[in-house]
Amino acid sequence: MSACFCPACGHRLDGFEDFQCPSCQFTGSDSLRWFPFQAPALERISDHTHRLTRSEYQKIDSAITAFERKFPQFALAFVSVDLPPNTSLRVFAFWLLNASPCADSHAEARRSWTILLVASTSGEWALAPGYSAEAWLDARDWQTLLTRVENLSNQKSLAHAVVGFTRDCRTCLQEAWLKTQKRLSSRSARRSKNTAGPPP
Repeated sequence: MSACFCPACGHRLDGFEDFQCPSCQFTGSDSLRWFPFQAPALERISDHTHRLTRSEYQKIDSAITAFERKFPQFALAFVSVDLPPNTSLRVFAFWLLNASPCADSHAEARRSWTILLVASTSGEWALAPGYSAEAWLDARDWQTLLTRVENLSNQKSLAHAVVGFTRDCRTCLQEAWLKTQKRLSSRSARRSKNTAGPPP
């Protein structure tokens, strides 16, 4: 598995919680100062800009359901927003993921496994994976997912881009899972070989 990265500048971090970025000195509490108001509840789909039709909403909902059925430990959420100019969408996504209220302890436990995709009316996109989710892919994988959803949104509709993201994300996680399983099997085989007794 990989590491986590600073939501402000993208610098690689060694720890997952209570960090201060050694590159830009960003901390999680900085986002609370940048967005000093109550975060809305994080739902599966939050179309604050009213850009989705009912049919498109249902297509995204079905795509997320298929993703979470394949990876039940993960959760996907999509938010569309209209933010003031010069607002860091990446930091906003980080703040929303971590500051949004949870309905119960189960929802709180899933926060770190949530992958939040945010689209701005400016055309910008941001990804905010929770700490547990982020560790499954490396920085290049997350950047590739972000680039692909940006390209899809330029070519087709917002909904098409989000649905495509769920498929791409599922593919990346499946590949990461298979690599992890292969490494674990290899380690187990080496341990068995090293602990085996002499032949009779």
